[in-house]
Amino acid sequence: MRIKLILALLVSVACLGSATTLLAKSDAASNGSYTTKDQEYYLTPEQLLFIRPGLELEIMDVVIPADRQPEVTFKLTDPAGLVLDRTGVATPGPVSTSWILAYIPEGEEAYYSYTSRIQTSPINGDSAEQASSDSGGSYTDMGDYVYMYKFGTVLPEGYDMDATHTLGVYARRDLTEFELDRYVTNELEHFIPSGSGTPVPRDIVTNETCNGRCHDPLAMHGGARQAIGLCVLCHNPFQEIDPDTGNSVDMPLMIHKIHMGAGLENGYNIIGYRQSNHDYSDVVYPANVNECESCHTGGTPTENFPMVATPSAALVCDASAFGETTLTWEHTGYVEIKVRTPTNPGGSLFAQGEPSGSQATGKWVGDGTVFDIYDQASGDLLQSVPVNATVLGCVSNAPGTARGLPGAQHTNWLDHPTRKECGSCHDGIDWETGDGHSDSNISQANDDRCAQCHRPYSEFEFDRTVKNSHMELYKSAQLPGVVVEFLDIVNTGPGESPTVTFSLKGKNRALNPSEMNRLRFVLSGPNTDFDFYEDETVGGNAVQAGDNWTYTFETALPDDASGSYMVSMEGRIEADVNYGGGEIETERDYAENPYMAFAVTDAVAVPRRVVVD
Repeated sequence: MRIKLILALLVSVACLGSATTLLAKSDAASNGSYTTKDQEYYLTPEQLLFIRPGLELEIMDVVIPADRQPEVTFKLTDPAGLVLDRTGVATPGPVSTSWILAYIPEGEEAYYSYTSRIQTSPINGDSAEQASSDSGGSYTDMGDYVYMYKFGTVLPEGYDMDATHTLGVYARRDLTEFELDRYVTNELEHFIPSGSGTPVPRDIVTNETCNGRCHDPLAMHGGARQAIGLCVLCHNPFQEIDPDTGNSVDMPLMIHKIHMGAGLENGYNIIGYRQSNHDYSDVVYPANVNECESCHTGGTPTENFPMVATPSAALVCDASAFGETTLTWEHTGYVEIKVRTPTNPGGSLFAQGEPSGSQATGKWVGDGTVFDIYDQASGDLLQSVPVNATVLGCVSNAPGTARGLPGAQHTNWLDHPTRKECGSCHDGIDWETGDGHSDSNISQANDDRCAQCHRPYSEFEFDRTVKNSHMELYKSAQLPGVVVEFLDIVNTGPGESPTVTFSLKGKNRALNPSEMNRLRFVLSGPNTDFDFYEDETVGGNAVQAGDNWTYTFETALPDDASGSYMVSMEGRIEADVNYGGGEIETERDYAENPYMAFAVTDAVAVPRRVVVD
């Protein structure tokens, strides 16, 4: 093993000026940025200084010369900024780099890759152009560990020099001979060859959102390609066909189908590298696939939707029916914002002035509140933002909260309905005959009329707009909401039956326990490791105590109980929900689950450990 020979080479390490920075990553006192789960954690300081795990790549320049074979100047470093030898001779670990160049054609929003290949199926003989990395290029050592890569691909004569171009690279540093990993980095460079204007790359869903929720890292094709911005260069609508199956690998369709998986009527599979079959027909998404904003994270203004409310539903925890929000806007000209409410349907002025700004409301935002933003000069309505009230977030993290980093075009899903994107999940629709497309079986020869029926959203829940047709029940303003708060607990010694004081509210008023479809309190403990559990139905056994309620458990704590225990709750109320078109259903509105630690023999209650928030 080469790792055993490292000490013989450590004389050269003394010349490295950034040793302190490198050592900090696995410092014995602090463990640096490595943990016991990382292979690097077990390197000695001397080994770490010599190997310098990790990889970063900087694109220094991109030019397209007269021969139309792009040239990229770049350098490689470790995470501390020390240079690396691409060949792995002067520094440990050779680095491989693969390059992709794509552009967005005029009038389009997706890429077309200059770097491509013809893939022929050995199954049926069909062929298709597929985007790929460049081949036939050459490297030049420019000195001082700076390199130049010249593409083998020749751009077409008359290529659009005013279009947005994106150069993508995926690089891998191989340190497996040191019993470490292959370290990966992906980098993107957006530019316009003519130098005129500002590039506008495709930026709808980000790595931060995918990795912050589920995928870390997001990786296919052997793990070297991990950036969404890199994926969309190849997975585009112009070079999309898998010739083996005839299925598309265009990014929106492919990702929707993979996540829809078992919910598809016709399944989805593609055949990839070395004829490996990837069948996603049995994939089950862990949440509801209607939660579009799980991936399409929002919360910031965009060009087509210049105003957002944060939170998007006003939080009400005091049964007053009213909460607060903050409006943030970003437009190209001066704006005027009006607010409409059920008691003031004509609206009144809320804010006006600068193209960009933010203003908080008072505690007067309730169900049916709508904010309208206008261009002050033309008087044109730019957007209407409905804001209702909610209790979700009173007890714990509000479900449906935007997380991750929104892309610059994160609202694209709202105003770009197409047969392809919609049909990626709703794959039982026959667009030619209209079979499966509403009760009227409306046929669609093209995408021109999709947005006429399927507008982005409206003030009316569960309608045919893009957002509301995917609305999760728990977000409905028609639900009254349930908030239970534990206020006190007494009689908590060993062998005693605890009495708990609690409040019970909806967003509009206080509730009576007898109104609940289900209200059960749970005793469990000890908090070090539960081995006792009893639950009881509260129902009409609660006793009113002013504005609050008390409930005494029939169950007694164990005679040998010690330490601290927990009281928790599960509950729901029923409500009629109007789904439109005369469809009214009785639905269950579930409460978030509060819990409270209490002392049995401890001097002060010790909560149970929190592993998952």
